[in-house]
Amino acid sequence: MKDVHVDSSKKKIEIKGWLDEDEENKSNIPKYCPICGKKLSYTNALQTCGIYFVWCSNLKCRWCKEFIE
Repeated sequence: MKDVHVDSSKKKIEIKGWLDEDEENKSNIPKYCPICGKKLSYTNALQTCGIYFVWCSNLKCRWCKEFIE
């Protein structure tokens, strides 16, 4: 058997209840940068490789986080 190494920097996606358009974000994926407060960009590759990547496009901040399914 292969030893599968899981990167501890990747967080698992958590969803709490139903997600509706008019409600607040009910998952652990942030919508705004925790450092500068700017709205985050994202790449949703959950269907292909199980990764959801969010980043701040502010050139002075450049915060990013990778979530796994």
